[in-house]
Amino acid sequence: MMKDLLSPARTTMESFALCPLLIVVRDDAKESGANICVASYVGVLSETPPIIGVALRPQRHTHGLIERFRAFSINLPEPSMLKALDFCGSKKGIQVDKAGETGLVLTPAVGIDGFNLDQCPINLECQLIQTLTFPELGASHTYFVGRVVRAWRRPGYELDRNDVIVTTNYTYRLAAEKMGEAYKSWRKE
Repeated sequence: MMKDLLSPARTTMESFALCPLLIVVRDDAKESGANICVASYVGVLSETPPIIGVALRPQRHTHGLIERFRAFSINLPEPSMLKALDFCGSKKGIQVDKAGETGLVLTPAVGIDGFNLDQCPINLECQLIQTLTFPELGASHTYFVGRVVRAWRRPGYELDRNDVIVTTNYTYRLAAEKMGEAYKSWRKE
């Protein structure tokens, strides 16, 4: 089958459905005490111990805050939070107190010096353990690697019974339709 040769950067961006997550980090300059950003380049690096990586551009306000405070929380938004999610991904944290503007409620974290978002059904508190950059490649993002030290879930919330927001090619979508059981769909019934 013939295929077209495409730009690796653009094709990589367009080839994956990404789950935009709300990243919260302490920010003493804000009345709320925290900054909120949206990150879609988030990946699990280890199950035991639980380690997650978050990629952020160096120009982002959150980038410097994570370097300074060495901790952050990852918060899974619900579809009802789409406007707040979009606001937090569109506004600059250096200029706006996003929690104050959106009505998102910050609750003190237990395992890190920071906050979680109360409206989010899942919160992961992460302690920064490593920072990866690739200057020799001219990489656009820094990868912050965090160990999950506390994980919280709203009582009764089950990820596979609730919908999550994904982005594909800069469009929000819901990942609702179940297609089969992971790693079992190949088996004969």
